Amino acid sequence: MTSIATDHRNGVLQEFGTWWARQMLDCVPASWRRKRAPLHRMVVDGNGCVAEENFGNYLNRKGKVSEKHPSAISLVLPEGGILLRTVSLPAAAAGDMAQVIAYDFDRLTPFRIDEVVWTARRLPAAGQGVSVPVELLFSPRFLFENALEQLRRHGLTASSIMTVDGHDAPSLEIPFLNRKKSDRAWWKFVLVAVLFLGLVPFGVQEVHLIRLNHAIGALASGRAQAEDLRNRISSYTASPAAVEREAKTVGAVSETMKALTTALPDDTFLTALHVHEHHVTLEGQTLESARLIGLLEHKAGFSGAAFSGPVTHSGDTHMEAFTINATAPE
Repeated sequence: MTSIATDHRNGVLQEFGTWWARQMLDCVPASWRRKRAPLHRMVVDGNGCVAEENFGNYLNRKGKVSEKHPSAISLVLPEGGILLRTVSLPAAAAGDMAQVIAYDFDRLTPFRIDEVVWTARRLPAAGQGVSVPVELLFSPRFLFENALEQLRRHGLTASSIMTVDGHDAPSLEIPFLNRKKSDRAWWKFVLVAVLFLGLVPFGVQEVHLIRLNHAIGALASGRAQAEDLRNRISSYTASPAAVEREAKTVGAVSETMKALTTALPDDTFLTALHVHEHHVTLEGQTLESARLIGLLEHKAGFSGAAFSGPVTHSGDTHMEAFTINATAPE
């Protein structure tokens, strides 16, 4: 079932491709389109030959082929010269029906494959099935070999063989392989050219993107160095500012110590100093503790200076032990 579905899908894609090619061909100006040469028919008699007067349109006065002969030649065989048979092929083999038919040709026809010229075309099927109908056209070579030899002697070639009905219209036709290959090669060249022209803008854009990526990569190292320098400069300039902000918030211990050293007299000794933000606690001994409050507030700039407990004497030294709380200057 998988092979049948695959073949059906391939057939749909092939039909769509043919339709799309026709639509694109309609967009091409008429002057650019390849004009098919008019078909010239030569009737083949019972002996497999054509009348010599048929070559008059192709020969110049010297009896050689004219360089401007415009027609493609098709040999018209007598009635029954092209045989037709409809065969059924497995759906899985329809994608390569020419090879399948060639392999089994002597069973499908009473001739060997080297004794005939033939072509095959797939017929439209009513629906999806296990087999597909194929129309096989073939003609024995002995019916037209003499005519082909006549053409070769005059430097000409035939593009196909055909039979005609009662109204002189083509009934059956088998193209020769050389003509088919030539057309196929021409269409391959056109297809490659169209694909190339379609991919050129994308290729140019991709080249620009690659160049931009290289340029960005070259600038990345310089950008990293600049970012590192900026971070280092920021850290250098931010550290003093951070210290200054912290000093304004919690107070600078060094400034507090400097103010105390300047304000306190020489006979005063500190045994303990506690600094918490702007709050300072002094413990020590002095000869006259009462004067310390004034010195701290008026000389050192402290505020709210006060004893936190009673002042005591320390025996025979005449020193007074004190504890003072104050607010350091901002």
